[in-house]
Amino acid sequence: MMKKTTLALAFAAIFTPPTFAQDAQPNIVNITINNVGDDSGLEMGTGSRARGQGSIATGKNSVALGKNAVATGGNEDKDSITQKLAENKQKLEEIATAEANTNRLLDELQNIRKIEADVIEAGERVKQVLLAKQSAYNVWQDKLKTYNDTVAGSAQFFKDTQAKIDDLNSRLTGVSRIGNVDIRSDEGLTNAATQLKSIAEQGTTLNLSVDFYKDYVSSYYKALGDLREAKEKQQLYNPTGNFGFGVSGIQQKLFSSTSSIEYDRFWEDFVGTAEHPYLNLKNISLDWVGVQGTAISNQGIISINSSPSSIRKITEQDSVLFLPRIDVQRDAISESTYQKVQAYWQQIWDAVPNAIGTVKNSLMTETDIKNLENEAYQNLLRYKRDLDTVYYQGKYEETRETTWLDRKASVGNEMNEVLKNYPVTYGHLAMFSDFSKLLKEKYNAWEKENITDVEEKNRITTATLTSELEKALGINKNAIAEKEAEIARLKTAADQAKSTYDNTNPSAADLALSQRYEEIMRQLTAKANELKSEQDRLQALRDALTLHDLTNVGENAYAIGTNALATGTNSLAIGTDTIVTGENSIAMGKGSVVTGTNSIAIGTGHNVLGHNSGAFGDPDYIYGNGSYAFGNNNTIGEATNPHNSGNNTFVLGSNVVTKANNAVILGADSADGGDNTVSVGSETKQRKIVYVADGGISSNSKDAINGSQLHDLLENATNINVTNWKAKLGVSSTGTTGGSTTGDSTTALNDKANTTLNNITTEGETVIKNLAKGAVKVVNGTNTTVTEGSDGDAKTYAVNVSNEAIKGAVQQDLDSKANKDASNLVSSDVQKWQEKLGNGINAQGDKGLITGDTLYTAIHSIQANVTVDNLASDVAQHLGGGATAVDGRVTAPTYSITDVQTGQTAVYNSVGGALQALDNNTRAITAQIDKMGGDIQSLRSDVQTLRKDAFAGTASAMAIAGLGQSTQPGKTSVSMSGSTYRGQNAYAFGVSRMSANGKFLLKGAVSGNNRGHYGGVVSATYTFD
Repeated sequence: MMKKTTLALAFAAIFTPPTFAQDAQPNIVNITINNVGDDSGLEMGTGSRARGQGSIATGKNSVALGKNAVATGGNEDKDSITQKLAENKQKLEEIATAEANTNRLLDELQNIRKIEADVIEAGERVKQVLLAKQSAYNVWQDKLKTYNDTVAGSAQFFKDTQAKIDDLNSRLTGVSRIGNVDIRSDEGLTNAATQLKSIAEQGTTLNLSVDFYKDYVSSYYKALGDLREAKEKQQLYNPTGNFGFGVSGIQQKLFSSTSSIEYDRFWEDFVGTAEHPYLNLKNISLDWVGVQGTAISNQGIISINSSPSSIRKITEQDSVLFLPRIDVQRDAISESTYQKVQAYWQQIWDAVPNAIGTVKNSLMTETDIKNLENEAYQNLLRYKRDLDTVYYQGKYEETRETTWLDRKASVGNEMNEVLKNYPVTYGHLAMFSDFSKLLKEKYNAWEKENITDVEEKNRITTATLTSELEKALGINKNAIAEKEAEIARLKTAADQAKSTYDNTNPSAADLALSQRYEEIMRQLTAKANELKSEQDRLQALRDALTLHDLTNVGENAYAIGTNALATGTNSLAIGTDTIVTGENSIAMGKGSVVTGTNSIAIGTGHNVLGHNSGAFGDPDYIYGNGSYAFGNNNTIGEATNPHNSGNNTFVLGSNVVTKANNAVILGADSADGGDNTVSVGSETKQRKIVYVADGGISSNSKDAINGSQLHDLLENATNINVTNWKAKLGVSSTGTTGGSTTGDSTTALNDKANTTLNNITTEGETVIKNLAKGAVKVVNGTNTTVTEGSDGDAKTYAVNVSNEAIKGAVQQDLDSKANKDASNLVSSDVQKWQEKLGNGINAQGDKGLITGDTLYTAIHSIQANVTVDNLASDVAQHLGGGATAVDGRVTAPTYSITDVQTGQTAVYNSVGGALQALDNNTRAITAQIDKMGGDIQSLRSDVQTLRKDAFAGTASAMAIAGLGQSTQPGKTSVSMSGSTYRGQNAYAFGVSRMSANGKFLLKGAVSGNNRGHYGGVVSATYTFD
């Protein structure tokens, strides 16, 4: 019996009419039963076919052709399959009835739920909300009780603490009860401090110093009175809270006819008044002189002009009241215009000293004022350069004489030489920046002294007295704060819980719908109980169900013929009453049976039980594995012991019965010769093997020998190995002569050593070593002792000589030598040493010893020259330039100096000439620095323009980067974006389209910015798989 499966539910349809099978639910019937016609059989396997009355095909891809033919597996047959299908049908009909009742009740239950869904959902919501409200009420009551209990338990603590705090506040405010305090005198301040000490410390162990109370009283009154006045000034000086008396403010104060009141008040308090508070020069900068919206009046005032006229617009009738704007690249003026502007320019030039001379301010030194004056002159000179340039251009266009162009080309260099006469060492912007820092420092110092320090000192003294009094009075602020925080926390928790309770209510709509909720729930409960009972019955039937699953029993089985049966996988049964149960096996012929795997039977009445075996002919019985019979009435193996006898045996003939393994039996009525034999007959029916080829004759040959080979061996004795025969018989020879010797004749040779000594034994080596030791004899020599020893098997000899013998041998030689301390030298020897060694002289490189006389002479000769040589050395050292002192004289120095203007290097041998060259270089470098100052001023405008252009370019890039793109195949997208960066703005417009297959994306975009710059970009993207 097979385990029940869901697929088995389909068996209920097997014996029903075809129309019922067509109405079967596809989610239950997973087995296709093909009833093709009246002669069709039962097809239960996937891809199976059954044709013939009573035919059945249960195997996958199996075929049954013929009356009662069966293609199956698992030892099934027609009767067993029919019985199992009938049992399945009865059980499944019971389950189907239970399922129908269950589905009916379930539909009724779901119908009630569907119709009354609003009532049920509203009732459930009301139930849950009421449960939640009760829970919220319980939480609220618990938290409210905790809060009330804590408040009641803390009442005395707060009462006691409040009494201490009241006492503390009374002591802290004691200074207000003193009255008539004179803090300007030390006596008055001390008197007030003594009274406050008495008030504050009364009844406590606190004992602070009188000086502390003096600081307290002083800070109290300063904070009460002076601080208000200081903060009023602070609001006036610094209304925004961020002191801003920067460069622009200083320019407004010094060089404008108007100034804000806070600047005026701050200037008076921190800088002081000036005879002339403004210079009436808005700014002194090249960029602002008649170029970018300003003009200079003939009184020396540089005033703002929103749009100064261009010099090219001046007519013959116009008067010049300001310096017009000049564009040296485009303008060319007439003689008349030049003379007018030149005259007005001269008025301004003449007015500069008077304008600058009015400046009198404590922040500015005489050097600062001189720098301002020279900076004004430089700006006017640069304007004059531009004026001359456009004038010369006009003269050239009028006369076409190139001399005017030559003058135009040289005007710049000429003006640069003039500018050197008006050096500016400290520009006005740098000066104003320093003024700004100085004023900031002054303000910060004032704010610290009059506000920050006063507040801090009052805070510290108050905090100190408060802290000390809290300790003395036993006030624990931390405990108070913790208790207050705890109560506040509990109060908040209780209020939140109450709010949750108050706001937890079912809606009016749910309350109205829920009126029928109980009645609907009773109906649902009754119906659910009925459904549960039927479901339990259905489940019990399913639990007890054990069906015979015949779906795909077997695979690739073919049964062809009446009563043919094929149950093995990949089996083939062809013929009446033919049976094949083994896998991959074949039976062809009437009444043949094959049960072994991979076996075959062709003929009538065969029985092949062995695996990988076969029978060909009329009834053969094969019980062994790997055995084959070709003939009639043959038996291989035993029926009572299949697979264990007659294995791997082959029979070619008829009427052969054998149990031998690995045997070959040839011929009719032959008998086996046992395992591993080849039989060609029997005792009564023998056969001769003829036409046998010559076999190989050698020590490892396994070939058969035929008669002719034996005849040759006996008659001719060819191919005889004489040496082996002699060795076997003990026959040998010792030389080239014939004959034999016994084994003893070679013994002497075996006892000899080879020339290479490779056959010497360990014992032989010992003998040789002992002989070698005996051949050496060592004896003591003169003053020498020899001691014999051993090292393993080797003998050693130690030769020793006494110290006395060595000394005696060299003593005579040592007696004639000098000791290292010269203790054994006699007088004559000493004299000879002196004469020999005292030959040194007073000269560089001499290594000889000198006598006292030689040393005396040298010392007296040095003293005469030491003063002159020292003086010459000092002079040479300070001159440098390679100067040296030789015999009291100083050699000329050498100085190499490169001219900064020509780049040529000159050599000077005197200090004066070198200093003159350096002075010339200094003047040239100073002139270049002055020129660079003007160039730097000119570059400022260009740099500012470039910065804005760069920022605008960045904004354009950001705008393009912010554009979206098409993300859907076959769609076109349009997008716009805007951006801002460092004060510059940009916008972009983009179009993109993605191809229908989503692999190709084409994008294009244009951008613009507030600098008037525009750009575009196009890109294409291809995405590979």
